[in-house]
Amino acid sequence: MSSELTLLIGTKRIGGWKSVEVIRSITQMASTFNLELTDVWDKEPTELVPELSVTVLVGEDTLITGFIDNMSIDARVDSYDISVSGRCRTGDLIDCSAINKPGTWKNIDLLRLAEDLVNPFGIKVIAETNLGEKIKEVSISTGETILDILNKVCKERAVLSLGNTDGNLLLTIAGNDASTDNLVYGGNEGNVLTANIISNYIERFSLYQVKGQRKSEGDSWGKTTTNIFGEANDLSVNRYRPKLFSADGITSNNSALKRASWEAQVRAGRSNTVKVSVIGWTQSNGELWRENRTVYAYLPPLRISAEMIIEEIVYSLSESGKIATMTLVSPDTYSSEPKKVIKKKNRTSKFGWW
Repeated sequence: MSSELTLLIGTKRIGGWKSVEVIRSITQMASTFNLELTDVWDKEPTELVPELSVTVLVGEDTLITGFIDNMSIDARVDSYDISVSGRCRTGDLIDCSAINKPGTWKNIDLLRLAEDLVNPFGIKVIAETNLGEKIKEVSISTGETILDILNKVCKERAVLSLGNTDGNLLLTIAGNDASTDNLVYGGNEGNVLTANIISNYIERFSLYQVKGQRKSEGDSWGKTTTNIFGEANDLSVNRYRPKLFSADGITSNNSALKRASWEAQVRAGRSNTVKVSVIGWTQSNGELWRENRTVYAYLPPLRISAEMIIEEIVYSLSESGKIATMTLVSPDTYSSEPKKVIKKKNRTSKFGWW
């Protein structure tokens, strides 16, 4: 089976790319692509123009369904380089403001809310997980994007809102499927070309608090207010480092606790990220490496031997050939049941001395 990357425009496929970079990540609602080819000028305008609807394929496997955002041409005497970049269709949900009328929902399912927000863009919503209880109330603030609104309600439920390969919006959880191959450094079964770990505590805090107020319900609606509060600690951070969040859109102490716990857990998980690269884009069975899959990583130099989640994958093509570079995080990072306290890891933990 061919593993060439092609750009599908209607029924026409364009291949022969000089360089390729396709990024799919569970931290971004829209996947991206950057492609470059060298061609001979035939005195005709290029068909690769912004807003063009395209599909990025590897063989018959779809990576991205979306649009070209940018195009550039670098002309020479006898040839010219054409570069195009773009995103999944869900890129519009990142850029565009929500102008739904009346702009306030009460006692609504997350699925229904997402459908109301994205339907004007011709995008479908697919739920792959239990989305939890109904949302008591959510309102659009002036200028808020669809991404902003969905983030407010998805974070406390540990739900990911992602663009799938067909360009629709997927509501899911992390690590919903498993990779076929392991990632192994060294030895006869080794397939890892490079591996490194980065530990960054700048966005990690010892104390997370979510505070706010909401109007009371019942006969006293609008006359009194109820304080909303939730708190979580990360005991791996030894210094006093508090972080306070506004409880906008949060209507109960339990929801505030979940949001605080989510912030603590995700930031703890992201503070230690692993990057590995392998030759080629496919696994031993011919399937592409994919994001949001669990994978067993055996990386002795990094003191890692554990099941992890592929948070991001970059498919690249250059003079060095095809390389798949993956960012790995601990499965706890996106757990659907965040812990109230993130316990300090000891020296025997999967991240060694962290």
